Amino acid sequence: MVRLEVGVHRCDPYKLSQMLSSEQFKTFKKVLSAGRGKIPEFRVGTKAIFHYETLKPLVNVDEEGFPDSRDSYKSIDNTRKPYPDGYGKPLELVFGKKFQLPVFERCLKTMMIDEISQFDIAASELYTYPSVSQKLRDISKDDMHPDNQSHHHSRCVSAKNFKMEYEVLDELIKNPQPLRFIFHLLVVLQPEDYEPDSWQLEPDEKLASGDYMNASLKYREALNRVDTLLLREKPGDPEWIDLDKQVFFHTYYKFSTFHFEKRKYFN
Repeated sequence: MVRLEVGVHRCDPYKLSQMLSSEQFKTFKKVLSAGRGKIPEFRVGTKAIFHYETLKPLVNVDEEGFPDSRDSYKSIDNTRKPYPDGYGKPLELVFGKKFQLPVFERCLKTMMIDEISQFDIAASELYTYPSVSQKLRDISKDDMHPDNQSHHHSRCVSAKNFKMEYEVLDELIKNPQPLRFIFHLLVVLQPEDYEPDSWQLEPDEKLASGDYMNASLKYREALNRVDTLLLREKPGDPEWIDLDKQVFFHTYYKFSTFHFEKRKYFN
């Protein structure tokens, strides 16, 4: 096994189980199926396309360590399975764009193309995992039912009172624990090898493109969506205030800016 947090070195199973209760424990890697070639270059803008499965240990890892038998785990998330069990397709992660699970980037950086590896990850690295998993499942749900898209939002409440839409994720919010992830790295694309989505572009890159017509249309669409969301919230509630004062204002400001630039461009 390879410990990712402090350099790269070998660690036998006995040492692994002994180190689990230590504050230094972060992530351990075990290659299940070797990849091909060399480890790709991972830089800002690099896109990794991969599958992952999340395994929840059925034992107390802090006391017993990660068990070897697959029967000692429950599969709680799998990108190969659609809603409600997973994302339903390979996940695309663009490096350097503040993905909510930085540990995923660190794991992928150690892998070769077509490699399959397991990563045992400490609970301290996974506090945002339940929310990320819920978002991916919700996307899968909307893809399956495009005419009945759900409205996703979160409340700023204590972890004790926060409730996820999925029971297995709700349990992780209440009782965070180490998890085992199985990654299968499928494709790695460098920034120059693919057309970036608009959300990947920095503000100056978007402005430099000069595509004011499409930009204004996108912002008009965004304003219509915000209007729809406002109708679903109760005036005065935190979500309504956030949408009205922050999201709506900034979106309208951007829309006005692009509309002004468009008029200058065509005149």
